[in-house]
Amino acid sequence: GIFLDNKTTSVRLALDGDKKTVIGGIELMADSVGLVIHSIGNNGATYSSYGLIEGFGSQLAALVPDMIVIDLGTNEAFGSKSRESIENDIDNLLFTLRRHHPDAGIVLVSPPECFKKSTRRYKDKKGRWRRKSIKVVNMKVHAIAGIITEYAEKHGIACYNRNILAGGEGAAKKMQEASLLGRDGVHYTQNGYVLWGRLTAMALIETLSAKKYD
Repeated sequence: GIFLDNKTTSVRLALDGDKKTVIGGIELMADSVGLVIHSIGNNGATYSSYGLIEGFGSQLAALVPDMIVIDLGTNEAFGSKSRESIENDIDNLLFTLRRHHPDAGIVLVSPPECFKKSTRRYKDKKGRWRRKSIKVVNMKVHAIAGIITEYAEKHGIACYNRNILAGGEGAAKKMQEASLLGRDGVHYTQNGYVLWGRLTAMALIETLSAKKYD
């Protein structure tokens, strides 16, 4: 551990040596008591991606999590996996997490609508065929969101239905018009991430506050 006596806004880590160094994560902790949030994100990741990471569950155990929030599903909507295959991927990930974290609460988050790229053929003024890339709504997201929410209900797992909260069909256009969805039509803008982060946190706090714990 590295302890900083003074307030610090930036840290630079320099490693020297011939051997390869791999950093799996960095934990930043303050002295004050409160909520500690760890976030893991990989571009293009799906439920099956984390099942392929060797030692993922055991390494996560070092954080001793009280709650694990799994916000995946968007990338599945760009693939061709069947419902059964996706459910198996969810099963495998949850099995790993529960084996190493039997007392941790688990929350699944369903993805909201987004866009995808599509190629259209058209004739130019000279009658030649051309290809044009456009953005269209990725309707498959709704099916993936349904698989996740139905899986959660079937297995008694908490689920944050972001697809319904966003407005269901037509949400992608509205989010982009509100500058919450980025230019690629898939990832959020900074304002979008902040808004969804706050809404998710509020939902968790309200739910936990409504329950009585020893």
